[in-house]
Amino acid sequence: TTRTTLFLLAAVGFPIHLSREILKDVEDVTIDRIGQKRTLPIVIGCELSKGVAHAIIAFVCTMITCTPYYWNIFGGSNYKLFELSVSAGIPMCLLARRKKMLVSDSQSLIKKSIFVFLAGMIGSLLV
Repeated sequence: TTRTTLFLLAAVGFPIHLSREILKDVEDVTIDRIGQKRTLPIVIGCELSKGVAHAIIAFVCTMITCTPYYWNIFGGSNYKLFELSVSAGIPMCLLARRKKMLVSDSQSLIKKSIFVFLAGMIGSLLV
């Protein structure tokens, strides 16, 4: 049904977007300290916050690749577009987890992977 499909889109989109926002908070931690905000990086530290964001990304990538239900909902008889988006989006997310990558580059790569995943999901629903 449409409601199930929208729920599955949100189940992938929200956690990835959340991890990107956590990384953006890590990037802005100095300004947040001046403004006396209580963001996750201020409360638990920047390194632990990065770990939380990367764990969320790993969970979502695992969910997409290991849950056949996603392949049936978004692929159906014509799964090539979804398969292509997963093949491109997951390496982007995994690259964003590299230790040596700047936080700004990491969150930018996650943002691009969100667009790739959603384009594949929506495109496969329309085809």
